[in-house]
Amino acid sequence: MTKLARLDAFKVGDRVELLLFYSFNENEPLPQGTVVSASSRCIRTKMDRTCKVVRFDPRDLRVIAKRKSA
Repeated sequence: MTKLARLDAFKVGDRVELLLFYSFNENEPLPQGTVVSASSRCIRTKMDRTCKVVRFDPRDLRVIAKRKSA
């Protein structure tokens, strides 16, 4: 899968989950957020817990719910 094909998987409004390759506490849920924008290099996501917009590489995120179409 190419990087461009991976970026097409993310749309503004999608719910995403951060994929952590290690975890300090297995009982805590993985950080989640909402896609704010998707550029050619990164996905900007507004995180639920901190309400901050953070940039991520597309390989570090997984879509958990698609945006509902109007």
